[in-house]
Formats: sequence, structure tokens, C-alpha cells
Amino acid sequence: MDELTKIACARIQLKTAIRLYSERNYVASITLAGAAHEVFGQIADGKMGVNTFKAVKSIYDILFQLLNMNHVSLKSVIHDLNSGYNEMKHNNSKIDYPVLFNFEYEAHELILGALMNYELIIWGTAPDKLTAKFSDRFESGHPEIK
Repeated sequence: MDELTKIACARIQLKTAIRLYSERNYVASITLAGAAHEVFGQIADGKMGVNTFKAVKSIYDILFQLLNMNHVSLKSVIHDLNSGYNEMKHNNSKIDYPVLFNFEYEAHELILGALMNYELIIWGTAPDKLTAKFSDRFESGHPEIK
């Protein structure tokens, strides 16, 4: 029997999601990146008391306060940010229907969210060459991952 930690499993999922993203297989990338995002996010929350969902909620709170609007719940933020990912992996209607959203963008956002949660866990140490290259890709504007 093999044994891996939750973090080790999520790292494998994330690395594979990034590879699949670079191959333009966004659907599979979304599924794996979403799984890694969830695991890293739960561990980051347990270890640091924060994850990407809570960070986004804090930004919403500041913005809504400035605009004199009602605050949103963390549950609402999580629902909104996970809507595309959840739409792909669940089918409560039991019928086939089109899933309409930007698959590339969704994969990109889930990968970056997973990377941010991972960084929270390890306090800023580069996860590995492949994930660091993915993160750098969007900061520098280079479209390729090698």
C-alpha cells in the first residue's frame, strides 16, 4: 500500500493541472486544479486561519464598505468563485446540457488560487519549477510553459 500526504496528493494534482493547461486541456485542468485548490485551501485555513476564499471576502468587505453596500457571506463568495468548477463536476439535473463559460480562464483562476493557497501553507517558498513557471507566465506576459 502506498502512502502520500494530502499536500503531496494535491501537489501532484496541481502539477498535472498545469501540464494539462499548457496542452490546452482546460476541462481536465479545471478538475485537478479545483481539487488541489480545495485541499490546499483547507490546510492553509487550518494552519494560517486564511485561504484565498477568505482573502477575497476581505477585499469584498472593504469594497462594499466603501460603496455603502451590504456585505456578502463567505459562503456566497465560495459559491461564486467555485460556480464554474462545480458546474462541471456535478449534474443534479440528471440531463445533458451545455456548460457555458470560459474554460481557459476558469482553469487559470483555479491554478492561481491553488498556488496562492499552497504559498500560504509554506510561507512563500516556490512550490517547484513547474508551478513557479506557471505563476511567472502571467506576470511576464509569456504565453508558453516549458
